[in-house]
Amino acid sequence: MPKLVEANVSVNLTKNGLLLKFLTLVKNLSIDLYPSMVLHLTDRFVSNRLLYLEIDACYNIRSSLLLSLLKDLPKLRALKIYNTYPKSSVEAQPCLASELSSVPECLSFHLETLQWIDYSGTRGEKEVAVYILKNARCLKTATISLRSMAIENDLMIKELKSMAKASTSCQLITEF
Repeated sequence: MPKLVEANVSVNLTKNGLLLKFLTLVKNLSIDLYPSMVLHLTDRFVSNRLLYLEIDACYNIRSSLLLSLLKDLPKLRALKIYNTYPKSSVEAQPCLASELSSVPECLSFHLETLQWIDYSGTRGEKEVAVYILKNARCLKTATISLRSMAIENDLMIKELKSMAKASTSCQLITEF
């Protein structure tokens, strides 16, 4: 069988469970992540090969599920989070990252690049950002692009810059 290196997935995985088997073989994955898909992924999706993950976190996916997914990706080096759909005015539930039993291996040993597009500073987003920055010991670059319509961009930039970072060489870049 030929090697599958990269996959762009925009399907409902709850109806395509066989696809999960093949996704564990890829090194680069771009996926539109709907809330109904996350539970299926976190139960069955473990990939020791995945190095680059691009997630479109559709409709404010609960942040704890994103962190739970990271536990299943021990070699992940680059993470890109974005949202192509407008954020709901209802704030997503906080993830309570402190409840995680252990830091995902990718954060402790491998993650070098974080790119977050359309960051709007919700409580759940802040909690994930704090958790990743605080635990990603190899992080070289964290680029956070603020949602262009956000009124409180200056405050968000101050909050982001004040977050503790596990990696002393991490360069935090904020963009509009």
